[in-house]
Amino acid sequence: MANTFRENLNNLSHSIKENIKDLLLEHSKLIYDDLNAGSTNFFVIGIGDYRWQELTLEGKRLQSKIRNEYNTYIEIVRCLIDEVHFCELNGYDKTVLKNVDQNDRCYIKNTEQAYSKVLEAFLEIDHLLDSLHSTEDETLLIADTCALLTNTKIETWKFDEFGEFCVVLTPAVLSELDSHKVNHRNEFVREKSNKLIRQIKEYRRRGSILSGVKINDNIHLRSIAVEPVFENSLPWLDENNNDDRFIATAFEIIKKNIRSAVYIVTTDINMQNKAENACLPFLEPPKKK
Repeated sequence: MANTFRENLNNLSHSIKENIKDLLLEHSKLIYDDLNAGSTNFFVIGIGDYRWQELTLEGKRLQSKIRNEYNTYIEIVRCLIDEVHFCELNGYDKTVLKNVDQNDRCYIKNTEQAYSKVLEAFLEIDHLLDSLHSTEDETLLIADTCALLTNTKIETWKFDEFGEFCVVLTPAVLSELDSHKVNHRNEFVREKSNKLIRQIKEYRRRGSILSGVKINDNIHLRSIAVEPVFENSLPWLDENNNDDRFIATAFEIIKKNIRSAVYIVTTDINMQNKAENACLPFLEPPKKK
């Protein structure tokens, strides 16, 4: 079974912590260096009595790898955490970075203490994520346009990983389908898009599609109307790119359903790559029988 988003994020966090452990305990050293030793008239205060020894080339390469992984991780966390906790998060972020970057003097006497501080910071970040409000646990499948056109019969969708699930339609996908049904150069795609739009409208007759309608005993369909706020999303996403709008919307859904199993459903390799970079789990739609 594919990992959930939280499992992917936890795996990334674990990898970073293991690499930091290697960096601090195997490649780093703190040296006692009292700047006030021998001074009688002038004293430096507030900067710590210990400094980091310069890393070897191997240590610097590991440090660079950690920075890249950690930047990805903390960008994702910032997308999820409420603004009221940003100041708190910034403090934990600073703790991790100062022990990875090793640019500043400190009061920590050894690298074991430094690593302990890093672990405490990651634990507090986990607590912030755990405190996020979430709706009841359910399996949400956020389908992109490619997935829906690959298998238009949503009522026949089945996955080995789970029985009951809810297919979620985003504004970007519905807009794309509306465009395809008129403007796509391929007549077959225009017909399939038209069929899907009619099918979705038929489902709407069963109730509010924004609240979710039952398609069969195992499948519900839900549409969301809210567009993503890119200022609060991953910095590498482009709001003018449909794939990026889809990824940003997926994050909005995950933020409100942090304890649910949320998956992107797509056949698009570029979308899958972007999802993987954002720790978003993805599945391919079931093949049409």
